Amino acid sequence: MEEIHFVVRQAREKTGDERRNAIAQLQKLAFEDTSREEAVTALFNLWRENFAVSGDLAAFAPTVLQKWKRTYERVKPFQQEIVTIEWVMDDEYAAVSGEAEHLIGLLGYFSGEEIGHSLREALHHLTDPSLRMVAILSLVRRGDSVTPEEIEPAAASHLSRIYLWEQLQDLGMESLMPERWAAPEELAASDLSRWLSHPHELHAYPEEIELMRIYTLPEEEEGPEAYVYLFRFREFPKPWEPGEGWMAGVAGPYRDGRRVGSPWSELRQWDSMSPEEHVGMLYYRNRGSRCETGDDESEC
Repeated sequence: MEEIHFVVRQAREKTGDERRNAIAQLQKLAFEDTSREEAVTALFNLWRENFAVSGDLAAFAPTVLQKWKRTYERVKPFQQEIVTIEWVMDDEYAAVSGEAEHLIGLLGYFSGEEIGHSLREALHHLTDPSLRMVAILSLVRRGDSVTPEEIEPAAASHLSRIYLWEQLQDLGMESLMPERWAAPEELAASDLSRWLSHPHELHAYPEEIELMRIYTLPEEEEGPEAYVYLFRFREFPKPWEPGEGWMAGVAGPYRDGRRVGSPWSELRQWDSMSPEEHVGMLYYRNRGSRCETGDDESEC
């Protein structure tokens, strides 16, 4: 409908009362049978783009739920028992999984038994760790119970672990995170993976990531010690490359279990230098000094 397209453009381009008036016009159209589906879709897209809030869609929860059910039927056939980067980052799958992720997230702001059932179905029958993660967060946001067994697969995946941890922190529910996956080195691995996935870096999550060394930094101003984690990672095994494609990266430092520095990698081959040289280049790249190893190789 041309009217909806015009109102959506107003919502995107205007601010303040003018934007609110455009949202209200879309809500009015969403109550009409002939324009409900298109108007609710428009509101949903505006919510995805941060031009609307979840409350703008609350009155249309049944329509959003139906939209999710159709998307669920589209995303379910893609699911694989073994999660691989090739699968989750496939262009065809990414198009539908992105919409699925936003719909699951939006349902977490709505009440109702049927919505809770649909979120639980997504959590139990979808294997994509990111979709599982969003289902967990939506259930928690609704006040529904989530068991450690339900949380485990999303927490265990370096693709979703850091996002799950940060969102649980925002909700004040970090106690739900399995203790093993809340360890700083596990969060650091996921944090480095997220950094590597940025288009300006590796532009993909690593298929494998392994912790190689933990380096202890000196105390600063009588504060607690901080730790830098050195990893090796690869997109997938590459027998035709030296070291099968393994590269080096660092995450941290972490102090009292909290990150106080950004991950970093120059995508250099792991076998191109020693662990100490990798840390010297990656961690101290902007600090004017290099890592010096003492009697204990785990310290610098």
